[in-house]
Amino acid sequence: MAAERQPRYDGCFICGATNPIGLGLTFWQSETEVWTEFTPDERHQGYPGYLHGGILYAVLDEVTGRAAYLQGGWVVTGRAEVRYLQPVVIGEALRCRGWIVAARSRALELAGEARRLADGALVATLRGLFVRLPEERIRQALPVIRAD
Repeated sequence: MAAERQPRYDGCFICGATNPIGLGLTFWQSETEVWTEFTPDERHQGYPGYLHGGILYAVLDEVTGRAAYLQGGWVVTGRAEVRYLQPVVIGEALRCRGWIVAARSRALELAGEARRLADGALVATLRGLFVRLPEERIRQALPVIRAD
């Protein structure tokens, strides 16, 4: 299966194309995973010259949660554990991906990772339990979700 672009919501901090303070990331999926690429700049710093861990967490949370689309579901984070393995220097391009570990009736166990594009080094991982949204909440949100 070829890569397919995932839908977005313009107001989203991570994927919103028109959010003035957002990252504007594009997400892609195959049959088994979701991914995006992100290059942090000076606006994303914690310590001078390094990506803030909270920004990296937000990108990992989004790409990991989006793995639920692979089963046609929408989820919110119930709990997540992130492990930071290496600092990320501002300007280093990252590839972040997420996938399904296990499906339960009301939740999905999902995992994700971030790697430097230049050398493939693993910089962070996320594993968590993501709670399925009720169908009614999904129907309410559908009018503002964009597939382009």
